[in-house]
Amino acid sequence: MIFSPMFFASIGLKLSTLSFSSEVWQFIILFTSITIISKIIGNGFGAKLCGYKKKECLQIGIGMATRGEMAFIMIDEAKNMGMINEEVFSIIVITVFLVTFITPILLHLSFRKQKVEETV
Repeated sequence: MIFSPMFFASIGLKLSTLSFSSEVWQFIILFTSITIISKIIGNGFGAKLCGYKKKECLQIGIGMATRGEMAFIMIDEAKNMGMINEEVFSIIVITVFLVTFITPILLHLSFRKQKVEETV
């Protein structure tokens, strides 16, 4: 509880986005999209195998899309070991941030119609 905020702040301080070209930003958007879609498909397929309905499979897939602290821990260690460079590190951090930001919005939208149907 005490060290978590310091860890996340240290990850943010290591970002280097000043030299990103427009191609890198396009790659980040593409990488973020693929990250979300692959989680939705993979986890949605698993939910389907467990007998969930189509809409529930989508909701489960979206809910599982978020990355987070494990991704940050892994990329921080990879950077410390010299396995990835500064640019790759920054791309992954931004992607994890975007996915974490987008997931609740998509989850809200996936439950929106269901919520309206329940109130009627």
